[in-house]
Amino acid sequence: MEKTKSSLASYIEQLETTNNAILRSNEDLNFASTRYQSLNEQLEASNEELRVSNEELHNAYAEVSTLNKQLKSNQQELSRKEATLRAMVDNVPGVIFSAIFQNNSDFHFTYISPKVESIFGIDIHLAYEKGRHAFPVHPEDKEEWKASLIKSMETVSPWNHNARLLFEDGRIVHWEAHASVMKREDGSIIFDGVLLNTTQEKEQEQIANKIREEFRNTVNNVIAVVYKLKRLEDGEYEYVFNDGFIGESLGITTEKVVGHTLKEICGEEEAIKLRKEYDQAFFGSAVETEFTFRDRWYFSRIVPYFEDGKTIGITGSAIDITEKKQLETRFLQSQKMETIGYLAGGIAHDLNNMLQPIFIYSKILKDEWKERNQEEKSLDKIDKILASVERAKKLVVQILDFSRNNSNPNDKKENLPLKKSIEDNLNLLLLDIPCNISKKIDLRIATETYFHMDPVKFTQVLMNLINNAIHSMENRENSFIEIIGYPVNDLPSDWNAKLKTKHNSGHIIEIRDTGIGIDSEKMKQIFDPFFTGKPSGEGLGLGLSIVYGIMENSEGSIEVISKLNEGTTFRLFFPTFNENIEKNSSEKVIETSKAIGFTGEVLLVDDDEFTKESIQDLLEIKSIPFRTFDEATQGIEYFKENSSEISLIITDYKMPKMTGVEFVEKIRNLNKEVPIILYTGNTLPISDKFLQDNQVTLLEKPLDVNFLLKNIENLRKK
Repeated sequence: MEKTKSSLASYIEQLETTNNAILRSNEDLNFASTRYQSLNEQLEASNEELRVSNEELHNAYAEVSTLNKQLKSNQQELSRKEATLRAMVDNVPGVIFSAIFQNNSDFHFTYISPKVESIFGIDIHLAYEKGRHAFPVHPEDKEEWKASLIKSMETVSPWNHNARLLFEDGRIVHWEAHASVMKREDGSIIFDGVLLNTTQEKEQEQIANKIREEFRNTVNNVIAVVYKLKRLEDGEYEYVFNDGFIGESLGITTEKVVGHTLKEICGEEEAIKLRKEYDQAFFGSAVETEFTFRDRWYFSRIVPYFEDGKTIGITGSAIDITEKKQLETRFLQSQKMETIGYLAGGIAHDLNNMLQPIFIYSKILKDEWKERNQEEKSLDKIDKILASVERAKKLVVQILDFSRNNSNPNDKKENLPLKKSIEDNLNLLLLDIPCNISKKIDLRIATETYFHMDPVKFTQVLMNLINNAIHSMENRENSFIEIIGYPVNDLPSDWNAKLKTKHNSGHIIEIRDTGIGIDSEKMKQIFDPFFTGKPSGEGLGLGLSIVYGIMENSEGSIEVISKLNEGTTFRLFFPTFNENIEKNSSEKVIETSKAIGFTGEVLLVDDDEFTKESIQDLLEIKSIPFRTFDEATQGIEYFKENSSEISLIITDYKMPKMTGVEFVEKIRNLNKEVPIILYTGNTLPISDKFLQDNQVTLLEKPLDVNFLLKNIENLRKK
């Protein structure tokens, strides 16, 4: 029993222990369940956060996609705007530029639009290389131009300035600069802006100012023509009123106007034109028009006029604008002449380059044939070639004189041989005479007879008179122009006695034609400025007034004799004198085949291949060592390294990248003594002071072989 109680107690104790263990397990299970529930809640929270994150990531991806699309769209828009900006730059009537002024250095361009070449004629590479020095500011404008530039940099204010550019070929270009100015932290100055070529506007402004000034001088004396015309049933117009001034202005009396039709007063051709404009005004539109009547220009304003509310006709006013039209025509003509002058200079340069090798090789060939004892006939043929070259050279000189006449208004009077000057000019002026006109020339003038005049002005006198003569004989059969020269003592007895009394010595040049002649009324005005016998619009009326002024300025005179349908004679009087030109018979002609003793090399710089090769061959025959280059920059580099071996420099004026003047200046910076020959085939803006200061010998192409060799020998001796 005791044992059973003991076993039962032990079992109960174990049962309690087990129960306690179960209780603890339940507690652990409850804790674990609670922990699981907590973790599950955390997991669910994490899943929710992950879901939210995924959603945010998706939204971010969508936003990135949207941004990428927007970026692509912006890039396309940027490309479009860039193309638009480029098109705008290309279409801007100026040169867009960006330039920098840094560390006390000079301007250099960081950008300049390619239009600099078409607008200013400046090579874009030269603009980048030289900066502002590629734009040669006129010496008279330099100080003001620099001051404006410095002021803009110091005050960091917009730069707006205008000045003139003076190019080496004599071109003057007006320009304007407009730029914003910005100073950077490093102290450099940035200019962004545009350069405009305002030459045309300046010229138009000048002519407009002149027109206004001359018009202002007469405006107080100008009275407008006021008129009124009634429209007839057949569409014709009849004068019903005028203010009385029409007689003075148009050259017809009031009585001949009122009651007469437009056709009767103005003629059929002008009436047709005016009738259209009158109809336009009659049916309700005001009209402003310009018309011609009896060789005069008029400006008219026309409006309808009414009676009892019904349109009856037109009324208007007209003022004489002939002088204004003549000034406009004169301005346009001056522009044409300036362009022709530039073209003439260019043609002369090219012709001289063509003539140069012909001149040199003909001389070389002649000397070689002499040594081989060729027949005189062969030598004569070469002499004819040389004579032809001389004639061509004189023709080029006349072309150059014409070119200079457009840029140099100042007289340069010289002692000229009268007979030779006439013959030389006639060779040019009668070169292309119409086939219906024959020419007769009779110059009874001694070769030693000279006169004092600007050769260009003399050409201008003959050109005006001969052109007038040719014009007067248009479409007339069996016409001829006759040029006669004789001493004043041989003046026919039936000619102007006053002329014979005024000039008891000298020579007369007569230019006769068989043209339409000039009536007695026009003869009274023939030398007046702006008077012309040509149809309206075909002449300026300046030629004969200019001729008159030139002759008076040269202490000569001019008179004219003419009858309708019998031709015209212009008689020019020139004071003359005899001048004995003594030729140095002992002057030795240097034969090309004989060598010149020469120490050192000749440096020859010329971009024209034929000219360069012909001079090379001449130097080689003369046993003169030489070195040649196409570009001035190459010649300078060679001179730097070999200056001690060079005894003479020969260079052309017109070369690419650098002119002969610039080349001379750079050589003189390296060496003050080496002799230099500068030759040219065109008009030059080279002063005598420059030639003297730089010890330069200037020769004109085509170079005379003997003269060139004498200069080489003289410089070698020095």
